Amino acid sequence: MGRMAIIYRKALFMTMVAITLCTSLSAHSENRIITLATVNWEPFFGSNLPNGGFYTEISKSAFEKVGYQLETAFVPWKRALTGAIHGNYDGLLGAYYTEDRTKYFSYTNAVYDDELVFFSRAEDDITFKELKDLSAYKIGVRRASAQSDKLKKEPSLTIEEVNEDLQSLNKLIAKRIDLFVTGKIYLLNLINTNHPELRNRIKIVNPAFQVEKLYNPITKKITDHEKIAADFNRGLELIKKDGTYNKILKKYGL
Repeated sequence: MGRMAIIYRKALFMTMVAITLCTSLSAHSENRIITLATVNWEPFFGSNLPNGGFYTEISKSAFEKVGYQLETAFVPWKRALTGAIHGNYDGLLGAYYTEDRTKYFSYTNAVYDDELVFFSRAEDDITFKELKDLSAYKIGVRRASAQSDKLKKEPSLTIEEVNEDLQSLNKLIAKRIDLFVTGKIYLLNLINTNHPELRNRIKIVNPAFQVEKLYNPITKKITDHEKIAADFNRGLELIKKDGTYNKILKKYGL
């Protein structure tokens, strides 16, 4: 066999190997299921919402654009966070950014902005400029949340942690706490949907606590966590360009 023939056969073999590998990786990506854990947090995401809520639908659409299937596990937030850190889930759906979490997760690009505010009883006149101005009050906050981490950095504050924001709402009405902090859209939706009798019993305290971006962090327990996050980012950009992102928001009145 001539030298050129041998070179040709080797080149043909390597080409076939590369094609087979690419096909295999593509098929793997298209069939891959990504499970992200989160808490019921309507209207962003919830086990009883159509399509899991608008945030879930956006995330599913972005993943599907790049060949993944998204499944969601709705559990208490602390369990979601701990489980994702240890690799029991592939990541988190709709999480805020904290420096500490970057040790355990590869963050995707931001999917949506969320305004966090303090709520008080309607009859109370509470104002503040800095967090330390709230040192005279008991403040409710969800356990293991980014806002809990931030409040704990101000040592003068009195904080009462709960598993669910509804517990803080009940404590506020019962005068067991004076304030609690959570997402504005989330709590107003909760009240309008499930507790309309409380509409006139609470109010928003200005200014806003902070505006946070929501991400889908992928656990570093997965060997290709950076690739999954990058793939999601690509899918998110695609659904923004083709109009899917805005169509989903419009469908939910946002």
